[in-house]
Amino acid sequence: MARKEKTVLEMANGVKVSNNLEELRNNFDTEALLKYFYNGYLLQWLEERYYEDEADKVRDIDPDDSRLINLICNALDIPYNDDALDMDAESMERLNEKIAILRQQTDDESIIANANKTAFNQADLADLLDMGSTTIYLCGKEFSIPLRVKVS
Repeated sequence: MARKEKTVLEMANGVKVSNNLEELRNNFDTEALLKYFYNGYLLQWLEERYYEDEADKVRDIDPDDSRLINLICNALDIPYNDDALDMDAESMERLNEKIAILRQQTDDESIIANANKTAFNQADLADLLDMGSTTIYLCGKEFSIPLRVKVS
């Protein structure tokens, strides 16, 4: 019988988390964790490793809850500290707004998982360009990209 390949979660620091929850805790990355929560890979990863209690807690989380990252951290027993997060409160709030807007427009979790790379207005586009994003999804009517910005 062929062995099923298990889900691997790649964190922003490039570490591929494949083995255990401790490995996930040690390489915690807010954006990656949110992405994997929204696309279902976090729950799948937990279930494949038989972390039933954590999987149940993650399954019960409302994706529209404003305390989303806090709830995920609590479910996974990751110490939650606003100062330790990769995203500040304003960025987290904007990401949650983007996710809510995308959820109104689509059910496609792969699109929703890229909310952090989506620009809904010129300010969002400017922020993403300033961060050096190489992939940006535009969701709006009109955007201006300065000539000095190289696009491929």
